[in-house]
Amino acid sequence: MNSLRGKTAIVTGASRSNGIGTAICLALAEAGADIFFTHWIPFDETAGNGLEREWPQ
Repeated sequence: MNSLRGKTAIVTGASRSNGIGTAICLALAEAGADIFFTHWIPFDETAGNGLEREWPQ
């Protein structure tokens, strides 16, 4: 991946430590980007693979 220094990336759905959103955040950060990410706890509590209470703190 090219250098992303000085760029900001917005990633939605980084709410699980082993999910695709987190993997994307890590790859972009390794390329030098600043990251703004979101997660939605009410959804994670009731749907999908469940909530990771300590993630992403």
